[in-house]
Amino acid sequence: MVSLNTTAANSAVLASLRQINQDIAQNQTRIGTGLKINKSSDNPALFATAQSIRSNITAQDKLAGDLGIAKGKFDAANASIDKITELLNKIKTASDDATISGASGSALTAVIGKITGYMSQITGVAASAKFQGTNLVTTAGATTVKWSNETGASASFTAVDATGAAAMTALTGADKDDLADVTALSALADAAIGEISGYQAKIAAFGETIASQLDFQTTLKGINETALGSIVNANLEEESAKSSALQVRQQLAYQALAIGNNSAQNVLMLFR
Repeated sequence: MVSLNTTAANSAVLASLRQINQDIAQNQTRIGTGLKINKSSDNPALFATAQSIRSNITAQDKLAGDLGIAKGKFDAANASIDKITELLNKIKTASDDATISGASGSALTAVIGKITGYMSQITGVAASAKFQGTNLVTTAGATTVKWSNETGASASFTAVDATGAAAMTALTGADKDDLADVTALSALADAAIGEISGYQAKIAAFGETIASQLDFQTTLKGINETALGSIVNANLEEESAKSSALQVRQQLAYQALAIGNNSAQNVLMLFR
């Protein structure tokens, strides 16, 4: 059993040792978590600020996710219209080629079959533009996109049924019985291309706006994360060096206590 003599020197060493042990515990927590602010008692003001920034980051993640989904809807619609435009151009080319060559008989039948196939593909491609329950190519209606958590700002896009618009309907509903009908499809395809291209321009413009907002939110999140890191992140190199220094101080404090005890015991031995 080790005795501890209560002298003024020992009391001072004990007080110092208690503080060293507290510093070691704090140092180990910082190294283990990588954070210098782990709880409110570490620094109430900075902890409150850090919690507020964390809340902002969570809200920005949610907003960025919503913007990403919205962008996906417009990207899907844009890609669909690209393909539809390509198919409309193929219809026009097939019509023009048949007209120039004066196709008849089996050749005309083959052209009509090809054009019918293109029109069927257009229907399929338009239906495939659905993303997260929304199809901006075949379904009319308003889509609202939230821009900001702070102001609640938002914008609305009014979708139309592009496949049911006038020029597209005229094309898909046109007769394809003879060369005259096939020839007429060229002008109808031109009108449909112009019509759907105009709608695509609106989709692309709104999609670019969403992308811009998404980039901005990503930038804001980076700013918040940098600020949070500067507040709560521990300097691990500094903490590692401090750990070694605290261990040395702890050992020296124990040695000081031992010396103090031995000195007092040596004095007592003189009175025996």
